[in-house]
Amino acid sequence: MEEQRTKFDNQLEEWYQSGAPDRENLLRQWRSHIESQSTKTAVMAFLYWGKNFMHDVIDGWDSPQAIEDVIQCFDDIARSTAIWQIWCDREAVLNWREPSVPDLGMPTAKKAAAARGSKENIPNSLLDQTRKSWRRLTERGLLHMIIADQCRFSKMKDGTRYLVILHLFSGRRRPGDCGHWAAEFERRYCAHHGLKIMMLAIDTAIDDQLGNLAPGRSLTAMLELAECGVFALGLGGPPCETWSSARHLLLESNHGGPRPLRSSEMPWGIQFLTARELHQVATGSQLMMTELELEVTIVTHGGDTMMERPEEPTNQDFASVWRIGLHRHLLPSLAPMVSHHVQQWKHGACAVKPTRIRTLGMARSYHIFQANETPGVQKPESHLGGLDSSGKFKTAAAKEYPGDFCRALIDVALTNVMRRYVQYGSKIVQEAQLGTDSCAWLHRMWAASTVIDPIRLNGNRTISRSDESRI
Repeated sequence: MEEQRTKFDNQLEEWYQSGAPDRENLLRQWRSHIESQSTKTAVMAFLYWGKNFMHDVIDGWDSPQAIEDVIQCFDDIARSTAIWQIWCDREAVLNWREPSVPDLGMPTAKKAAAARGSKENIPNSLLDQTRKSWRRLTERGLLHMIIADQCRFSKMKDGTRYLVILHLFSGRRRPGDCGHWAAEFERRYCAHHGLKIMMLAIDTAIDDQLGNLAPGRSLTAMLELAECGVFALGLGGPPCETWSSARHLLLESNHGGPRPLRSSEMPWGIQFLTARELHQVATGSQLMMTELELEVTIVTHGGDTMMERPEEPTNQDFASVWRIGLHRHLLPSLAPMVSHHVQQWKHGACAVKPTRIRTLGMARSYHIFQANETPGVQKPESHLGGLDSSGKFKTAAAKEYPGDFCRALIDVALTNVMRRYVQYGSKIVQEAQLGTDSCAWLHRMWAASTVIDPIRLNGNRTISRSDESRI
């Protein structure tokens, strides 16, 4: 650390003594240093120096502007790293107390009936859901940063080593989907390592029993396998039906659209919902919590994860998964968390759909997303809001990812996994160590995940060999 401190001290002094210290030049130098370091330790050393020693250097300077520039540059760099987020959030997470819940303002009788006995309390659904959501992920004692360097592989009884991927809410199997590009990645990069990829497509469109993420045997099997360290990678994007900001749009028709069911202040459901709306909200919350529970279990047992959701809305009153405490406080405490802000139209989507890709355990990978953009694509004028000419909601067009976007997701995820394998090696999970029921589910789900639906190509694009050469 002393050698690193001396290097950073000298670099900063040279910048100041250059005669005309330029803020952008310092920012470029530090960013170049961060990007050139492939290990977490080197990045942490830079952040540790900035937090504990940088001010010893700049406190003696005569230029207030130069001091302000240095502090701002370091702040810009630090806030873009997952490790800095962990340091900043860790204390708040470890000292977490149950969050305060706003008064729902439920109507009460002005005068109690004298002849009646005690009344049944009106349930506070927001309080109940908030308690349960935090408890499901915190009762395991998981509030500790996890940095597991070895990549997790699974060895089947025939001796073959597999990199197992759990793809939640995958949709139907189709040409050009994530499974297609995972197979292409295996052919190009994994074969010479003696590895194969086993990608489990979890969705009721694949199998209404095996792919069911409601509490039951299938979910139990997934959690057991995750706790055994079977999954090297988890991908997912839970349904955004009840979270969508499109519910706030006014439709250009005489028919009113579905109203908002959540808000930023009440993310688990606003007050006075109908029975049907309560069911919708409960289902949406359960599916999102299942995704997060599986992600937490995968990450705390040696894997990496990735989740795709629409970008956070600009209106601060709208609900968003990204605004709930689980994302802002709990997940950054477990593993390095990075958010990538992506435009799907650059990857072949038919409309503008700002998207956030949040990863746990992976490095920042904007350059990989850029390398997978569709060549020559023009930005569409349409947005996914309101109704189309046939009277259907435009958001339906975005339920399946474009083929080029699937390739980008797989390239980012598996590049990070293989980089970790090359640097740190692997830890093998033997099939013989797995429970009988969970092992049986694994093989049945794998068999179901290989069946391709040939009815319609994703995004109406055929997949050519030139496409495959770009991964």
